[in-house]
Amino acid sequence: MAAFGVSAVGFAVWTTYSEHDQDAVQLIIAIPAWLLGTLLSREGTHRSRHLTEQREIETQKEARIRAEERLRVSREIHDVVSHSLSVIALRSGVARLVIDHDPDEARSALRAIEDSSRGALDDVRRVLGTIRDTSAPLCPRLSDLESLVSTDWPGGVQVVLADRTDHAALDPQVQTTVYRIVQEALTNAVRHSRANVVSVEIAMAGTELTVRVTDDGDGALAAATPGLGLTGMRERVATHGGVLSLGNVDGGYRVEAVIPL
Repeated sequence: MAAFGVSAVGFAVWTTYSEHDQDAVQLIIAIPAWLLGTLLSREGTHRSRHLTEQREIETQKEARIRAEERLRVSREIHDVVSHSLSVIALRSGVARLVIDHDPDEARSALRAIEDSSRGALDDVRRVLGTIRDTSAPLCPRLSDLESLVSTDWPGGVQVVLADRTDHAALDPQVQTTVYRIVQEALTNAVRHSRANVVSVEIAMAGTELTVRVTDDGDGALAAATPGLGLTGMRERVATHGGVLSLGNVDGGYRVEAVIPL
């Protein structure tokens, strides 16, 4: 606007104090045209650069979302398959050993294998369903813990649950994280620690949620067998800004997660 003002003043002065020379007229017309072209060119360059930056940001955002989704699905599938196959392997071993002299126990083991297989298939379908339908809720929730702990665990392991939380006040993704931590910790206790009793405690205190899974088995064995399960638990807790601690306690082994709310 300032450039046009200067040109207008110049033109007025020229018409007052000089002759109407054609070259001068062309110069007066060319100056604002050149200024206008320069301004438009700079605006176009700026707009093009801005659009390019926006496209790069969107591309990076989409790549990050895809990577997070792949990691989430990978963790879910691992937890489902690891837990179910552990139960199936232990139960099939029991069935093989007792099938000749204790058919009833063998049938019980086979029923447990069937239930675990069906449950795993349902869980995998739900996980894959969240990929197709992004509005589908993540599974499972804290309300599903009762069914998990009441499983007929191999070796007669007894699981005691103390859940002192308000489920409605917890984010669904936090609930899924808590469930998967409990599931993995129970699976490890049954597979590695030779536990008889496993206690599961979930409580809210102030702005923190604490999940504690303690067994009375061989803690050294549990600690000596790290794998994708423990890595998955750490990643889940870290996603919420929490801290996961693992270690031996008097007469057993403990998995504890503290998640800020």
